[in-house]
Amino acid sequence: MSAVLTEFQHSVLWHVMTGKLSISQDYNLSNVIKTQNTTEWFSDIPKHWGSVKLGNYVSLSNGSNSKTKGSYPLYGANGIIGSSNTWNVLKNTLLIGRVGSCGKLFLTPNKGHASDNSLIFQTQLSHKYLFYLLSIAPVDSCINKNAMPLLVGSTLLRLRIPLPPPEERARILAFIEKFTHFIPDSAPAIKALNEWYQSMLFHGLTGGAQ
Repeated sequence: MSAVLTEFQHSVLWHVMTGKLSISQDYNLSNVIKTQNTTEWFSDIPKHWGSVKLGNYVSLSNGSNSKTKGSYPLYGANGIIGSSNTWNVLKNTLLIGRVGSCGKLFLTPNKGHASDNSLIFQTQLSHKYLFYLLSIAPVDSCINKNAMPLLVGSTLLRLRIPLPPPEERARILAFIEKFTHFIPDSAPAIKALNEWYQSMLFHGLTGGAQ
């Protein structure tokens, strides 16, 4: 059942984040627009959404090494790898693996220290919103897959993303936050899956399935 839930979650995220599942208004073919660049990973989006480069809203910086243990969690490319006596990121800061677990997204649960194996997002956008959005984006295409795979930050910043207005992003994030409370392999998860399926039917899905 957990595999089914994972696939379902990904599908809902993709539909919500690309405007296929409306959270705030009726969705029909008259209020969508096809993006002009056929190389983009999303196609039809609502007319009032933007198709923008990630780098227009985000900058990236490298984490740093920390050799002294302390009271702060030390974040690597794929979560907590130790402790540090210093901090360089706040709670709910978005990190992405630069080497090792390249492209792995991580939202910090607490104030801590991001190591040199990760890139730190600086943005006025919600880090949580970007976490969910980039989890369905083709981040793997930004990885230089040589002997030592490396995420190329400049390539990531050129990635185009769909971006709705601020108030709609807030509604979408609230929708997703409820959605992510599924518990795999349990009766509540199956019940929740059915409820979300009925909700999707109510709101109406259009466009191709992912």
